[in-house]
Amino acid sequence: MALSLRLISLSFLTLSLSCDGNKDADTDAAATSTPSTAGTLQISTVEKIVAVTDPVKAFAVTDTSTAAVEARNFDKLQIGSGLQLTASTGVSLGDKASTINAAFNTASGSKACCETVNNAMKFFKESSTPDMHLCILRTMASKAATIKAVEPQTWDIKITMPQGSMTYRMKFAFEADEAGGVKSFENFTCEGQGAKLTQSGYVKQTITDGVLKVHARAQSDKGSAPVVIRADVDGQVDSKGKMVGLKLIDYAESSDTRSVHSKVKQSAGHIEVLGYEKVGDRLTQYLSFTEILDKNKEDELYAITKIAYGDGAALIKQTEGNASPSTYLEGWNGDTLALNASEIRLDKVKSRATELLAATGDTLDLTFAKAETYDCTGTADLTIEAKMEDFMTEPSCMSAFDIDQDGSNLCSSLSYSPSL
Repeated sequence: MALSLRLISLSFLTLSLSCDGNKDADTDAAATSTPSTAGTLQISTVEKIVAVTDPVKAFAVTDTSTAAVEARNFDKLQIGSGLQLTASTGVSLGDKASTINAAFNTASGSKACCETVNNAMKFFKESSTPDMHLCILRTMASKAATIKAVEPQTWDIKITMPQGSMTYRMKFAFEADEAGGVKSFENFTCEGQGAKLTQSGYVKQTITDGVLKVHARAQSDKGSAPVVIRADVDGQVDSKGKMVGLKLIDYAESSDTRSVHSKVKQSAGHIEVLGYEKVGDRLTQYLSFTEILDKNKEDELYAITKIAYGDGAALIKQTEGNASPSTYLEGWNGDTLALNASEIRLDKVKSRATELLAATGDTLDLTFAKAETYDCTGTADLTIEAKMEDFMTEPSCMSAFDIDQDGSNLCSSLSYSPSL
């Protein structure tokens, strides 16, 4: 799946690079479409579209709204009275899996920390697929004076590569309010070789009175284990288009060999992940609290590769076949990777063991709904030709989301602390 989803992003990158040198063609394509009653979107408005993996800001300390109180209580739950999570470097999600593997083994680090980081690398990379699409959209916006809110447009991007040519088709549309602000963005993505194209992605985002909802899907039929993913995001945005308070993500992944369901809560400085992973007859249930260290700068392209995981704790329950389950509880230092048995930190995890998400009865129906499907047929409004060389310019939306998630054996040589 990783190759297919990454190539989807390449199509958008091709588009942004080609638009720079073919601005008139893009303008003409928009002009020939039928405008909606919503009018025009300004560049500053388009740049406010929120990405799934965007950071979360804290509410002002004077804010007493329900959402602000909820976010503060979430942070208190993680940290606990008298304990501060204060890692300085943490484990960077942008490091190669082999580098992280070596660091944990050299330090004889916490296996729960290793597994939490490993899961984070997979989660952030897969759930960032629609973010790359939006990243390129913002790049497009910076190339033009305005972007019209129009009926759905279909663009074909044909990429010449050493191993042959690939075609990517995007069908997208905006809905704008009377003031020219974005109310919704929807995109369908198809890909294939030759004339046959197959849908590989869908995303829709809406913002209503500051309330954000994002629904994203991706699918791949390549390789021996076809994979489908879904990411649903709920949150709030401020007047500048920045997410504030708590971001809630419901993430699911399914293939012939693996199923995952995670419920994620993220604040300005912490992340909680509650979920399970099922591979064959092995079920791993997890609840983790982790400090987030964000090394991005405001004036740079936001990159999930600059996120690091710091201090934290996790409750892990593993069941294999008909054997009795084993439960492990570990806290760790995000800098040294070593176990940290702080009673306060561990209690905040241990006391919630009954909340572990059960796989039994959890039906992961990831079938695309009728409104989310596109048969990939018809004539494109615009066709863009490109080569692989177009993707080598840095900084790029490709590198910003390029996490090395090939870490299936990342933590295999480590052992959990004695079971509970």
